[in-house]
Amino acid sequence: MTWQPAIAPPPPPRPRPALNTADLVVSIVLLVVFGMGLVMLSFFSLFLTMASDGCTGEPCDYHEMGLGIALAGVGTWVPFVASLAGVIVQVARRRLSWWIPLVGVVVALGVFAAGVALVSAGGPPS
Repeated sequence: MTWQPAIAPPPPPRPRPALNTADLVVSIVLLVVFGMGLVMLSFFSLFLTMASDGCTGEPCDYHEMGLGIALAGVGTWVPFVASLAGVIVQVARRRLSWWIPLVGVVVALGVFAAGVALVSAGGPPS
């Protein structure tokens, strides 16, 4: 006669849902398009330095303009990195991730617009 423990064995683990291949492909394509768009936005942000050309005889806030140029050029990459991390986490959890790059694009465009607004506000008065 052997002694049996009164504790029931643990239930079998739940099977993980299958990887949604279409969602993964769409997410990767959107991230690539997002990255290419950010390269173009970063290139266009270099032209924001020309806003200081009109500051020869007018008072300008160069610090504010520099902050706007940096925000438009470099700050737009923060939503891209956050979107990339979000897609990786969602794919690892086997959840839908196609919407994350779209939200990142909207946030990046908002950051770029804020940078342009800062450059315009620091430039010469119209």
